[in-house]
Amino acid sequence: MKVKNYKNIHTGEIVADEDAELYALEKLGVTVTAEDGILTLEQREFINATKEWYFSGDWIIEMEGIA
Repeated sequence: MKVKNYKNIHTGEIVADEDAELYALEKLGVTVTAEDGILTLEQREFINATKEWYFSGDWIIEMEGIA
């Protein structure tokens, strides 16, 4: 199954999975700069870990195909 959305349990705000990385980085005030437009493996891992951490708190993960 694939993540569809993240839903905040307090506000009801919904963030689509495809927007989640940028959303989390912006909310945290984090900027990642790619050399020649290409992210390094470490940068990709950092972005993924940051997204997972950010949405692990007050967010419900909504999966595709589950109502």
